[in-house]
Amino acid sequence: MFLVLAAMLGGCGGGSLSSTASTSVPASTQTEQPIATAASPSPSSAAALTYLAFGDSWPYGAHCNGCRPFTVLLESGFAAATGMTIFFRNDVSNGGTAQGLAGQIKSLAATRAHIAAADIIVIAIGGNAGLIETLGADFGATKGVAITAMYHDMQCEVAVAHHAVCVDLGHALNGPDLLIPNDVNSQATMQAVADAILATGLQELAK
Repeated sequence: MFLVLAAMLGGCGGGSLSSTASTSVPASTQTEQPIATAASPSPSSAAALTYLAFGDSWPYGAHCNGCRPFTVLLESGFAAATGMTIFFRNDVSNGGTAQGLAGQIKSLAATRAHIAAADIIVIAIGGNAGLIETLGADFGATKGVAITAMYHDMQCEVAVAHHAVCVDLGHALNGPDLLIPNDVNSQATMQAVADAILATGLQELAK
């Protein structure tokens, strides 16, 4: 199962950012230890699944003051949803970029081996595009509404084209009308994102 989070975060700094998300799209070369790592071997039993996460500072939890990011929350969530043991390999990188992850996949055999061994892959990246600095802090709720929607649609189209599932996080990140951004770095939002992913009803997550 390959999930794509199509998030429009416009920068990986702290604070409330407007986002339209779904789940997937590569992260970067790992330069720091992720919040949680799993050195566990790949499961050989049908009662176990390997879950692999890639991403940047948002799923890393770099700005949420010690909260548990959604990538970490998903480990127990997947276990509860499937009734199976979950082996979690956290390859999220603080400051990662899509270009960096693409290069990592091409150049590092270890990264390709992690992907090949995974049953579930979650990729959440794109927040380091510098849009906040370029377009202004009010971009997401003003002129950026249409652009954010197109960005979301584009990422979801890419996900579908590559047989991935695009999980829409718009309401979790921007409220019921999609115009009032939540604090993406709060524990409540991290849990809402994890819940949205788990609520996809994917056959792979059925007990």
